Amino acid sequence: MRCLLFIVIVFSLVFVACNAKQKPEDVAMQQISRLKLRYDSSLVKGDTAFLKTLYAEQYIHVNAEGSVLTKAQKLDNLVNSELKWSRASSNNDNVTIHGNSAVLISSLQGEGSFRGNPITIHERNTSLWIKQDTSWKLAAEHVSVIK
Repeated sequence: MRCLLFIVIVFSLVFVACNAKQKPEDVAMQQISRLKLRYDSSLVKGDTAFLKTLYAEQYIHVNAEGSVLTKAQKLDNLVNSELKWSRASSNNDNVTIHGNSAVLISSLQGEGSFRGNPITIHERNTSLWIKQDTSWKLAAEHVSVIK
């Protein structure tokens, strides 16, 4: 009888563990982390079609020089810039969820060329994400150079 009771308890615990739902905050953090990976990849590839859908309509980008770019300016900059990415990857991601908004702080390391000269970039990014309907949009970014 004890053996049967033990088996029932073990199977019950396994069933509960397998069917436990993730907290909405954890799901949101995973979604934003995946979008950030795709964002980095899109910068390297110059995938402006994806970026156009990722950026919120009122997207604002503050670059390391302090210039403020709108969504249209940022997309145009990616197409026409003399900066060409060959590699970009974020790490040390820290996502904090605030209801239908989130703040992502990360460190980006990249390589590429500017006017044909090789460059290495190491930046700290702070980005604001907002949930519109069922998808996350990138609403604002601020970039600082790490020296």
